[in-house]
Amino acid sequence: MRRFLWLLLLPLLILPLASCGHSQVLTGVGFSKTTISPNGHSTDPSTDLFYTLHRRADVTISFKGLNGSSHLLRDHQTRTAGHYALVFNGAYNNHVLPNGTYTFTVLVTDTNTRAALDQATATLNITNADTTPPKIMSAHVFPELFHPNGNLGSDTATFTFNLSKPANVTIYTVGPQSSPHPQSYDVLYQEPEQAGPNQATWTGQIGPEQYVPDGSYQWFIVARDAAGNVSQTSGKLQIKDSGIAAARIEEVRAQAIEKGQQRLIEVQVRIYNYGYAVLYGDNEPPAPQPGFVYGSLEASYLQGPPFGPGWGEQAFGRAGTYSIGISFSQRPNTLAPPYPFRWSIGAPLPPRHSRVVTGYIKIPQNYHGTLTFYAGIIHEGQGILNGQDHIYVNQPLVLP
Repeated sequence: MRRFLWLLLLPLLILPLASCGHSQVLTGVGFSKTTISPNGHSTDPSTDLFYTLHRRADVTISFKGLNGSSHLLRDHQTRTAGHYALVFNGAYNNHVLPNGTYTFTVLVTDTNTRAALDQATATLNITNADTTPPKIMSAHVFPELFHPNGNLGSDTATFTFNLSKPANVTIYTVGPQSSPHPQSYDVLYQEPEQAGPNQATWTGQIGPEQYVPDGSYQWFIVARDAAGNVSQTSGKLQIKDSGIAAARIEEVRAQAIEKGQQRLIEVQVRIYNYGYAVLYGDNEPPAPQPGFVYGSLEASYLQGPPFGPGWGEQAFGRAGTYSIGISFSQRPNTLAPPYPFRWSIGAPLPPRHSRVVTGYIKIPQNYHGTLTFYAGIIHEGQGILNGQDHIYVNQPLVLP
C-alpha cells in the first residue's frame, strides 16, 4: 500500500520541481522608471532595466520599435548568477527614439547549447523626446598640411566648425593611413561646446619628446547632444617634418673689431640642424636680427608683453622661434635674463644644414679685461634647447 501511494504521488512531485527550476532562471525583470523623457533637461532622462539570474547563462536583450522591428541591446552575453541593471537613456544607434511605447525582451539561453531557458518582457514609455541631432557645419582644418614639431610656422592645426546646438565634442585623428596599423590620436576629448562657431588646436604632440609620425591622417569631429543624439563629420590632413627639433652649436668665436669708428665685439656662432624639423627664426621686428648691435655689455634686449617678461625671462622673440643667445662668465649669475644678448637665427634652417649667426656688442672705451663668452640655442618662450647651454668660445677674449 505504501509503495502504491509513493508511485501515485511521484508524478505530482516531479512536475512542480521541474516547473520551479525553469521559472527561477530569470526573475525580477522590470524598469526602475516606466516613463522617460530623453531631451537633455528632463528629470527622468533614463531608466534601469533590472533582472536577476539564478544560474550561469547567456543573456540577450532586445526591444521592438514602433514599426515592429526588433533591435539588439545585448547579444548572448554570458552572465553568472546575480542581480543586473542595464541603463537605457532612450537612444539607440546614436539617435534618440521617438515618442511611443516599446517592449523590451530579456531572453536567457544555455551557454553551451544555446537552448532557450527563460524569457520575460517589460514595457517602456518615451515622451517629450528630442530626436534632432546636432548639426556640424562648415568643418575644416587649417592648414591641411602642418609640421608638428613645436617650432614657429605651421606647427599646429586648427579645427573650426559650427554647431546647431550645444553638444559634447570629441575630435580625433587616425593614421598614418599607409601604416599597417593606423593609430587613433585625441585632439579634443568630450569637451562641452556651445552652439555657433567653435575651434580646437592640435599640436600633434603625444609625449614629452614625441610627436605623431609623418603621413596622411583621417580626422573626425563627433558631437553628442544632452539627449544622446550623435552626429559626425570627417576630413583629411597631411603631416610632414614632424619631430622634436635637434640642433647643436659647432663653434663659438668672439673677437674685438673696429667698425665705423666703433669698438665692437663680434660674436659668431655656427649652428647645425641635425634633426628632422625645420628651425624657424623670428624675422619680424622688433626681434634682434643677425647683425644687430647691442649698445653695451650691460645692455639686454627686453621687450614688453607679449614678447618679453609676459612669457618669462627667456622670451625675446615670438614663441616657437629660435635664437642664438650669448653671455659671458664675468657677468654675475644672479642677473636676469640668462643670455641677455640674442640674435634670431634668421631664415628657416632646414634639416642637415648649418649657418653662422653673427652679432655685435659695443665695448665701452674705458673697458679693459678678459671676457669668456659662451652660447646657447634658445627656443623662445619654451627654454634652452637640451644640451645646448654654456657652449664656450675656443679661447677667452682679451681686451687690452
